[in-house]
Amino acid sequence: MKKIIILTFAFGLINFFAPNVYAKKYDVITFQEVQDIRKGTANSYITKNGETFTVGGKLKIGHAKRDDVYTYIIDKMMGGAVTGPLRYGGTELEVEITKISWKNEVVRVTTTKAKLDNQFPKIIIDLEAALQVGEVVSKIMSRESAIAKLKEAKDLLELEIINQSEYDALRKKLTLFIINK
Repeated sequence: MKKIIILTFAFGLINFFAPNVYAKKYDVITFQEVQDIRKGTANSYITKNGETFTVGGKLKIGHAKRDDVYTYIIDKMMGGAVTGPLRYGGTELEVEITKISWKNEVVRVTTTKAKLDNQFPKIIIDLEAALQVGEVVSKIMSRESAIAKLKEAKDLLELEIINQSEYDALRKKLTLFIINK
């Protein structure tokens, strides 16, 4: 009787934890889908702002959020057995994405070594947060950057560096980012 109780308990524990042990692999997953699926990996991830990141694709690491140390990006040393804080070296780094995974709604991206620092691969421990604070550079133009670019174009027009038709074309393009945000 004791053996049956122990086996039943062990079987119940295995079934309870089994879904958490095996992560499912997806081709493309969105921010919203990640909120509903406990953990997994994907070839492509679409952020809440609509930007797509794909394994094999490039991403830019921007400026550190606090002083010279990144909050959401770390170095992956010794094959991943050791991780350490990534310090900002003064320039944006371009890296290639090698893995996209998530657990408990937090998307993690593993990358290759950056060409400039050539030390260790990087791990972005929270992609959405890194995008929000600028530690990962977004390819999608923000409302603020569109306004700044339009003001710069206005200055260039006044200095007669660009002509009215060039300014109008840029204004039409940037207005979409300014109005829709």
